[in-house]
Amino acid sequence: MEGRIPPHNLEAEQSVLGSILLDSDVMDELDSFLPSPEAPHRDAHRKIYAPMQAL
Repeated sequence: MEGRIPPHNLEAEQSVLGSILLDSDVMDELDSFLPSPEAPHRDAHRKIYAPMQAL
């Protein structure tokens, strides 16, 4: 299984980040689904998500 890219959906990642910007309470719900700042597939999305999660 090494070297395989896990399933991902960049549009979904963008939607999640946008939802957080519109309503910070969304973060409470996301903690159970995306517990790690490394969860997003795209590096740019991780760089945005990590500080959002830290707040």
